[in-house]
Amino acid sequence: MAPARFNYIKADPFDFYSARRNFCIKKIFTLDFLRWSNKKWAFWMENLSFALNVAAKACFGKNDVIFSRDFWSAYLLSLLGKKVIYEIHDSPPKNFIILHAFKKIDKFISTNRYKAEELMNNFGVQKEKMFVAPNGVDVGLFRATRDKDFCRDRVGLPQDKKIILYTGHLYSWKGADILLEAALKIKRDDAVTVFVGGVPEDTIRFRSRAGFQNNIKILGHQEYKKIPDYLGAADVLVLPNTAKEQISLKETSPIKLFEYMAAGRPIVASDIPSVREVVGEREAVFFEPDDADDLKDKIEKVLDNYDDFLPLAEHAKKIAGRHSWDARACSILDFIIGGPRGFRGRKKILFIAGARPNFMKISALTRAAHRFKDKIDISLIHTGQHYDDELSKIFFEEFNMPAPFANLGVGSGERTTQIEKTIDLLAPYLERMKPDLVVVVGDVNSTVAAARAAAQNGIPVAHVEAGLRSFNERMAEEANRIETDRLSALLFATEQSALDNLKKENIGGRVHLAGNVMIDTLLFFADTADKSGALERFGLTKEGYALATLHRAENVDDPDCLRELISTLNEIHAVTPVICPLHPRTLKVLGTMDTKPQFKIIPAQSYFDFLKLQKEAKFILTDSGGIQEEATILDVSCLTLRTETERPLTCELGTNEVVGVEKNKILEAARRAGVGNWKKRKGKIPLWDGKAAETIMEIICQYLGV
Repeated sequence: MAPARFNYIKADPFDFYSARRNFCIKKIFTLDFLRWSNKKWAFWMENLSFALNVAAKACFGKNDVIFSRDFWSAYLLSLLGKKVIYEIHDSPPKNFIILHAFKKIDKFISTNRYKAEELMNNFGVQKEKMFVAPNGVDVGLFRATRDKDFCRDRVGLPQDKKIILYTGHLYSWKGADILLEAALKIKRDDAVTVFVGGVPEDTIRFRSRAGFQNNIKILGHQEYKKIPDYLGAADVLVLPNTAKEQISLKETSPIKLFEYMAAGRPIVASDIPSVREVVGEREAVFFEPDDADDLKDKIEKVLDNYDDFLPLAEHAKKIAGRHSWDARACSILDFIIGGPRGFRGRKKILFIAGARPNFMKISALTRAAHRFKDKIDISLIHTGQHYDDELSKIFFEEFNMPAPFANLGVGSGERTTQIEKTIDLLAPYLERMKPDLVVVVGDVNSTVAAARAAAQNGIPVAHVEAGLRSFNERMAEEANRIETDRLSALLFATEQSALDNLKKENIGGRVHLAGNVMIDTLLFFADTADKSGALERFGLTKEGYALATLHRAENVDDPDCLRELISTLNEIHAVTPVICPLHPRTLKVLGTMDTKPQFKIIPAQSYFDFLKLQKEAKFILTDSGGIQEEATILDVSCLTLRTETERPLTCELGTNEVVGVEKNKILEAARRAGVGNWKKRKGKIPLWDGKAAETIMEIICQYLGV
């Protein structure tokens, strides 16, 4: 419940903050006198009217626990016998009402240690009723996965300047005036100070003070979803809170500090207790509070010795994962219910994945898990290995999957670095959530990282798609498969060859031939995909085109190999029109090459549209393992542009043929496929019947003893 009052931001709160819609907001009638007056009487009328209406609604509701950030609502509801958790954000006056309220309220959440100690020492709040939970950050939204130049293009900031950036309101207690004073003292042509945020009247005031300085930009309020790009565009992020006001000095838990940390840019911060509670010398550069000259000197020191301060930014970014909103929620729930999260008697299963193809497999498992909802409690963590905010949002909506409990925002990167980063970010979630089993699928870096993190925390792992082997030790995916299998307690194979591989390797876990969850998803959504308008949208006809996909590192990261494949697809396109979705990373490489695609390149497609494109293609050229399986079930000719496959069943019983990466062999295979001289699927594939996920969840429940 929230007060119905004037707000100059008109956007839907969920859209504005990119928040999951896993709760609803009910607006409560409030005497909104603050709209016209900032006098104390207006404040009291608004607060009391809101509290009375909240109490009237809540006292008749079936509420086990009420969580409130509003004092009067918390007090009135506690008087009515409700179990109230009160999150306190400022230091209260010491009077009879406050003292009485604090005796009645069940538990307290403080955003920093100072307020917690004040309540215990001055107001008699018992230690066991108090919990400190600093504010946090949406790590997936704010972690800088794009480069600086890209972010600057997105928000219109200059590429040839060093950017000093502040985000937030322009209030005096936030120190924005001190930063403006420092910015006026910075006399250098290579830097610009940017203020993002502020209500209109404050923005006007700041622009007036800044005058016509070319090195200062006062941008005013910006959409919240743009703030990560502003932070990513910066060279230095400044947190200039004043030491002259108690709210800044000791009471606040600065949300922007956590956002700065997640962005991975050097931070210059005011040396005050509220900031020191979160970061130290290993994460930030500190300046003397309210000293514009010292702030100017520290900013210029960072700009002039930038590489020396990048390790601080990296360490701040690393520990930002501990301060995610999700981790905070976990710890608060633990405190409220007095133990690890989860329902009494249910086992907790945590699915962890990071690439879109793996979520297709997870979706089958979460559907199957619904049958066992009285026995298990499931959660999902998105590592953000492959992450596009809009595509991910559409994907989860299409599959009607539970929204991820957290997105770690790992982003792309070198394999070892990516795995280590994922493990570091997962650790606090595993510690707080204490799952009984971690489930991973496939062979991407997120898969092996999750398996390692679980093993380090003594949590058993189940690996879906275990035992697949290409026997190409140069492939990162092969290393990921082998290590994940060795770390797993439960292993679910898709085909007999995978089962045989696990036996030959003497893998110690419990091995089961369960079937293929990727095919579960395909069969479940086949009718929906048939309704897709993808062909019409791209001007295609049934069997009138070839579909190509390229994403394997050995194909797209080697310029010579990529050039040869593009040339080959161009020749095929001259006979049979080729359509190909390409990753932006691959497109960037293509932009530097002399060989240009003559075939049609399209954006990444939704699952249903892409499935339709596969089903109606004359033939498919791919280096994807999953597409080899889907083409077999769809009975579409599949040319695998690799020298081996970890899915031999698609060749033995299906429509797949490994044709390699040599132009002549690909062209010869494409000629045969184009005239229909290609093998068909040999009947039904064993256990690829749409029931693999049910089998897997039944075995998991047996393993967990429920």
